[in-house]
Amino acid sequence: MPLDKLKEKALGAAGGLKDKISDLKGNIFGTEEEEIKEEFKDSGTSKIQEMLNYITDSTDLIHRAGFELSGLGISIAIAPIIKVSFAFIKKISEDERVNVLEEVKEKRIMKILLVCLFKASDFVDGIKVGNYKLGGVDISLGLTPGINVTFKK
Repeated sequence: MPLDKLKEKALGAAGGLKDKISDLKGNIFGTEEEEIKEEFKDSGTSKIQEMLNYITDSTDLIHRAGFELSGLGISIAIAPIIKVSFAFIKKISEDERVNVLEEVKEKRIMKILLVCLFKASDFVDGIKVGNYKLGGVDISLGLTPGINVTFKK
């Protein structure tokens, strides 16, 4: 009987995680997905270089958002993909989030990145994975955007 209850709990937790992932996908990739696709629709080498420079020039802003830029990558394909990796430093207050987002309201790519980081952080707050906490977030920018969340002890 205890084994049946354990199995039932595990299935319930997995179902809850699936629902949270679906919610996250819907919440993050609403209007932002179309904005990302628009940016990458006709992206060539110069556009990719411009985006990479813009991201690397925004490290102070990223740091104030509670993250650190930890890596950049490019997938070379018919439609290139930029992968941006962030290490989680600390959770910032709602007021700090509003202030940081206000600074980038006219800077589409940075706004999208910060919104994705904040939503990923909120998502992780809503689930528990043993003694693990948010370690980092990888965001893929391209015609098919995506977010990977990693946990650490």
